[in-house]
Amino acid sequence: MSAPLVVIIMGSKSDKAHCENIAAAVRSFGIEVVLRVGSAHKTPGHVSAMLAAYEADGRPKVYITVAGRSNALSGFVDGSVSAPVIACPPDSQAFGGADLYSSIRMPSGIAPALVLDSANAALLAAKILGLGDPAIKRSVADYMEGNARRILEDDKVHDECGVIAVSNAREDASRAAFYGLFALQHRGQESAGIASSDLKRVSIHKDLGLVAHVFTEKDMAGLTGPLAIGHTRYSTTGSSLARNAQPFYIETMHGPLALGHNGNLVNAAALRRRLLERGVGLTSASDTEVMIMMLAAADGATWPERIASCMREWVGAFSFVVLTKDSVYAARDPWGLRPLSCAVLPGCGSAAASESCALRTIGSTEIRDIRPGEIVELSSDGPLSRGGIEPAAIQASCVFEYIYFARPDSVWNGIAVHEARRSFGAQIAADAPVEADLVIPVPDSSISAAIGYSHASGIPYGEGFVKNRYIGRTFIQPTESLRKQGVALKFMVMPEAIRGKRLVVVDDSIVRGTTTGPIIRLLREAGALEVHLRITSPPIRHPCHMGVDMGTRGQLIAHRLSVAQIRDTVGADSLEYLSIDGMMRALGRTEGFCTACFSGKYPFDMEGAAGKEGFEP
Repeated sequence: MSAPLVVIIMGSKSDKAHCENIAAAVRSFGIEVVLRVGSAHKTPGHVSAMLAAYEADGRPKVYITVAGRSNALSGFVDGSVSAPVIACPPDSQAFGGADLYSSIRMPSGIAPALVLDSANAALLAAKILGLGDPAIKRSVADYMEGNARRILEDDKVHDECGVIAVSNAREDASRAAFYGLFALQHRGQESAGIASSDLKRVSIHKDLGLVAHVFTEKDMAGLTGPLAIGHTRYSTTGSSLARNAQPFYIETMHGPLALGHNGNLVNAAALRRRLLERGVGLTSASDTEVMIMMLAAADGATWPERIASCMREWVGAFSFVVLTKDSVYAARDPWGLRPLSCAVLPGCGSAAASESCALRTIGSTEIRDIRPGEIVELSSDGPLSRGGIEPAAIQASCVFEYIYFARPDSVWNGIAVHEARRSFGAQIAADAPVEADLVIPVPDSSISAAIGYSHASGIPYGEGFVKNRYIGRTFIQPTESLRKQGVALKFMVMPEAIRGKRLVVVDDSIVRGTTTGPIIRLLREAGALEVHLRITSPPIRHPCHMGVDMGTRGQLIAHRLSVAQIRDTVGADSLEYLSIDGMMRALGRTEGFCTACFSGKYPFDMEGAAGKEGFEP
């Protein structure tokens, strides 16, 4: 069966940003996307020819039209094709951008579906295509299930996962991998897995749940051998079923192969289509499955050569670990987007992990970053560089590792995370001073920044919240009244600490804005006189396409509202964000970091990642 396709047609290139947002959401379901430009008013002949070509290829498809006069364009498209048409106009003061007058003038009238949110337009397209494609249908089901279980989640960005790899000739490597995953639990709480090799065969155990719940002593007893990789996962698309847990494992003509991945391939849909056209069977829409299938059939006489061959074809963020029958490897994308470090194990061996804190947990020494594009083999003599690919001209380490993701005791790019956060707090204290009696953090990731703010401003530091660190996920659905208490289930205020005081509340970010207002209300109800909110990152105005779950552009409060409007919406007396320049000053760097979620400047060509034909006129 031909791979399904979503064709997004925009009225002009001014609608490009909105189209990219829709395209990213569509790709998350494993569907290929192409974006084209065409106007029903100005270039109807061009649009007609373009549509005729797509209709002739016979692939299952859905058309999504994006234009200021979206119903005019969608009416024209609907009258020219047999496939479903969805209109998703960009934001506008007029009925979501849809021009009803023009739709009346068009012979086909209003499109079959008018959706004013990019995520919902993508979901509708996926539901339609899922009627004939089991993999897409499963992705939609997983997404819906995941959304239903996110009720008690806080308003934070989420990293996709953490990885670890171990080579230890003296004892079972899986034991060290287990404790390394324990130290990486903050990077993902939905599933965990370990694959090990005794140099004859590969064994694997993975399941939903926290690391401590997934593995029993009986499970660990079956994971023998000197080589192991591990993975702990957060699902960015709500796909939290056991079949999506990692590592992925397959048998190949070169022997057994297991792979664990942190990041996201932005060209995964096109790569998936190529695999399907070659007759490769895929059981999910996961980009990690695409990676392992490509690796199984890659050119090269050795595993490092095969890994390098695939890395040249992958675009996006990928820090990953690979296990074969008799070797284990770790590698990073050429942009250096996601962290990955390697080290020497005491005695005899080596290890690699997403964060240095995990390597120190298992007693590692001589810790260093794996260089962008580098492939490292973990051996009994320590980490051995096995080549790789050239680093990208523009380096783009994810700055959110310092703001929120990484554990405070980790070090990356020579910068200690705790010190970076203290510097963020000190910088915003200098840039946005205010008279207050107490500085309090929103726990836990903002504690270091609040300490930095306090030291720089001279305002005493204190604790205002108690966080329930054990709420996690629940399958017990709350009543409506309890659902409204979601923030109170995670945070409780200490009234005695804040009553009658003017507060500076330090938080690392505001994403959707869904919990900030309730937190401020809790403080006021507990007797705070004033609440001044200081955010130690710039406003998040753009979605991430590199494996970080922060919602679509329309869901980001800073994309929709000004800082003053956000202040009024959440109910703060004042609100200030750290600027991009201030953030870089605090890090002591001027370049080398990805700030796309703040600036909209992505480290690679997102237009090219949209599809083979890109934005052709």
